[in-house]
Amino acid sequence: MAATEAMFTALEQGTTRRRPSIYIAWAVLLLARGASAEEAKPAAMFAPAGMGVSVDLPGKPEDHSGWVKSPTGKMYLWVYQTTDAARRQSITLTVGRLAAVPEGDDAKNVFKNALEGIAAAVLGTVRDDRDAPLGEFPGRAWSVALPSGAFVHGRMALADRRFYQLIVESPREKLTPAEQQLVDSLRITPGVNIVEPPRALDWRWVTPEGEQYAVRLPDDPQEETSRRKTSLGDVEARRMVWESSDGKRSYAVVALRLPRTPTEDEAESLMTEARERLSKIEGAEPQDEADVQIGGKPGKRWSYQAGERARHVRVVVAGDRLYELSAVAGAKASEEDTQFLESLKLPQ
Repeated sequence: MAATEAMFTALEQGTTRRRPSIYIAWAVLLLARGASAEEAKPAAMFAPAGMGVSVDLPGKPEDHSGWVKSPTGKMYLWVYQTTDAARRQSITLTVGRLAAVPEGDDAKNVFKNALEGIAAAVLGTVRDDRDAPLGEFPGRAWSVALPSGAFVHGRMALADRRFYQLIVESPREKLTPAEQQLVDSLRITPGVNIVEPPRALDWRWVTPEGEQYAVRLPDDPQEETSRRKTSLGDVEARRMVWESSDGKRSYAVVALRLPRTPTEDEAESLMTEARERLSKIEGAEPQDEADVQIGGKPGKRWSYQAGERARHVRVVVAGDRLYELSAVAGAKASEEDTQFLESLKLPQ
């Protein structure tokens, strides 16, 4: 049996204001050559707790779940696999949690990109790809021919923010009746909200390409570029953002690429503009305003309170850049929030 690497695709939504991205990672583990499910152990219903799915699998599946790294950050995959070394058969159930519910054509793109990623990863050729709804949920059935002559057959389905994929390795181009019965046993329960398990944050110093500042952020932040109107003209805004898996905490740093180094009065105006812009977004007036030193430069800090939620802000102008740090978290900044907000290293 040969192990293959995880495959990743991303569907990005939004322009100047970031909307939720849909990150998808699919794992094909232990693709093998071998016999059919007719020779496998007797099938029994497998329903992992909290996953909202059940399927009849031969033997007791092994749990290969864990955090995986994608081009857009880390995500958790629930992976369950049953194998029979003697018969060289592998069957894998993978469950992923999307960042947002796909809308419109996004669901079709989820299936399309996932299948293309799988075929590319195993150097295979798609032989079948068709609509195959699972009850009320959209789904696809597909087959990929491997260079060895074996085949991988799969079934995908989307249920709100959940993605399900069942993979059956087979030596045949068509599923046997027993294999088809196994695939047809896949069932999805509506209204289930699966939650990624907590994990320790991996804090690191980050400097975007083409920039000279550095800031401490956890794990792998995402980068975005947009345009913003300022008193010095329309400028490029480069944003790095990290969000927790539960969506309750986020850290962002925006660098405005100004056309020139502003005067002291212009720098003051730019920071005031940043304040007014965020106040409009929050729909509230800032609290705890104060002048602060950030990297040896005069800057400002303030916060917005909304019940148990708050946005804590730091703004400073250095050279031909305006830097805006924002931590959205609890009403009171935690040690980790403060670590991010006070970590900015300005170019010398």
